[in-house]
Amino acid sequence: MSEKKIRIGLILDYISSEYSDNLIRGVSTYCVEDDVELMLFPIGDLIPSKDTFNYNYQFAAITSLIKSENLDGIIAASGTLMHNITREEYEQFLHFFYPLKVVNIAARFSGIPSIEVDCHQAFDALIQYLIDYQKCRRFGFMGVDSQSEEVILRSETFYDVMKRNHIPDEDVVTWKSNFEYSSAYHCLSEYRREHGKIDFDAIVALNDDTAYACIDFCTKRMNMNVPKDIIVTGFDNFQRASFSNPTLTSVNQQIEFVGYSAAKTLYQYIRGKKVPDFQTIRAKTILRNSTAKVEFAQDSFAGDSFISVDSRTSKDFTNIFSVSEWYTRRTQILQASNYYTSVNPSTSIQNIGGIITYNLRAFGFQAAAVVVYESPLVVGKNIKEFPLPRKVRILAGFDYSTQFNINDFTEPYYFNPHESLIPKDLFNFPPCGTIVTSLFSGNTHYGYMLLRLNDYDLGVYELIQKATSNQLQGAFSFSKLYEEQSQMESQNKRLDLIAHTDELTGLRNRRGFMELGKVSLKLSQEMGTSGLVIYCDMDGLKKINDTYGHEAGDTAIKAQANILSKVFRTNDVLGRLGGDEFALICPGLTETQLKEIQDRVTKLCKDWKKISKSKFDLSISMGAIKYPTEIEGYKMEALLPLADNSLYLEKRAKKQKKV
Repeated sequence: MSEKKIRIGLILDYISSEYSDNLIRGVSTYCVEDDVELMLFPIGDLIPSKDTFNYNYQFAAITSLIKSENLDGIIAASGTLMHNITREEYEQFLHFFYPLKVVNIAARFSGIPSIEVDCHQAFDALIQYLIDYQKCRRFGFMGVDSQSEEVILRSETFYDVMKRNHIPDEDVVTWKSNFEYSSAYHCLSEYRREHGKIDFDAIVALNDDTAYACIDFCTKRMNMNVPKDIIVTGFDNFQRASFSNPTLTSVNQQIEFVGYSAAKTLYQYIRGKKVPDFQTIRAKTILRNSTAKVEFAQDSFAGDSFISVDSRTSKDFTNIFSVSEWYTRRTQILQASNYYTSVNPSTSIQNIGGIITYNLRAFGFQAAAVVVYESPLVVGKNIKEFPLPRKVRILAGFDYSTQFNINDFTEPYYFNPHESLIPKDLFNFPPCGTIVTSLFSGNTHYGYMLLRLNDYDLGVYELIQKATSNQLQGAFSFSKLYEEQSQMESQNKRLDLIAHTDELTGLRNRRGFMELGKVSLKLSQEMGTSGLVIYCDMDGLKKINDTYGHEAGDTAIKAQANILSKVFRTNDVLGRLGGDEFALICPGLTETQLKEIQDRVTKLCKDWKKISKSKFDLSISMGAIKYPTEIEGYKMEALLPLADNSLYLEKRAKKQKKV
């Protein structure tokens, strides 16, 4: 019998950053060498953001699957996870996974093997270099609003160097970004608005993304030259640093090697071997053109904390990123964007599985699976107590290595996720890595997804996660609405025939429309979805009645009702309010789709005249209002008059066009 393979997990906040990319690459490299199965768990923010509409903390629901039944050990990247929590809260988070073996990256914890990167010496030397060799005296510091120990240590290092060199406080300006380009750019915009200028010798940024925001702001908004007018430095040494213009001086944390070392340590730890309590990896500063204000000063500078790149030739092969790779990643992003925007809100949960399976296979994945709960789960901010169900089913999925394809099953495939993340006979977890991520929208969870890593840009996986979540939201909402309508129609069929049906057209009358319309709007509100309220008025019915008689008018009304029934969907609520007026409630419908429907109605009206050989034309005008509105929300009584006002404007425009 072959020995059971070891399976490890890597926990980080998100997978789409270059930090995560490098870390994953290092962990995967070791796993391939020793044939270790690898799973990746992006868990977002561990504590809810102050932003009301930010639900990224809901990613953490996937931690309910990080248990000994699915894994032998985990690597936790505290550098990405501790931005908004204290050290004590993070340590409690790690103990949540007991008895799994844990190796932590970036911070030291007693009793947990930890690997840290010593950035202090390299960062200290970089700032001292700016003072001694580049003659910088006035500094901007693009800091980060974070409780991460790494961020705190970097900030302390910066201020220590300022104090050691007697740089007065008034010559140092500090901003607090959130590690993102847009946040840093906004900080500088606000500073310029208040002070009218950017008057620093150097801006020191705590990561490369914010450094590039500083470069772009200074060059594009302030017409400054980097490094002639101002020096900018970064931190992390991502790929762009070596081929941008100017190339960026940055601190190389050797993240790939950190990931490799963490995976090796965890493997030995799981095998019962003694491993070091703490391991330290030294960072190095890479000097490039963005600090070459004093010509060639960095070429002559020597120090064991530096790797100097010739500023005259800009030769730098620390990162290689080809044009073909850029084009490939661009194509991948476009493909994922198309998947994201092709969500059909009118597909039931019974049919969506086949569509998702087809789309994921079309991406070229070797294995993927979508596991859903029988009913969506609404979860509050205490995501630690996520109520993982004991019965789930595989909605979509395949694995070429096991020949598994959910479309081959004639019955739904159910299993218990407390016993296994997915049945082992269906799915393999190779050393290259498999991403496991929550599927949710807002605070509503639909299940989780598995995607085997290939050569896609990591941002593609986040797009696919969001697109699949949106598809499930639409499918569950549509199915619930359809089920509610079916039950309602079954229970009230007799009453509808007597009291809710328009005798002439067979549509709902005003009473029937108002009652069912309110139900439809209430369901939309519960699901958090939007749609259209449409008010319709036939053109020229009075003239038809006056010229050809009321029997002809009734014929026109019935024909118009039949056409509206054909072009609108079965889940749209359609009714005749009286006379020549109709109205609809259309969940999920957009203004663009309505324009296409209006064109179809116009064509069918013309076709009807030809087929029936009618002496009069058939035409109808439509006015629509999108719900929910900011003021009226989902209130039927308020939305219908707004749609009527829109109809009035369309009819007036038609009359002016004829004139």
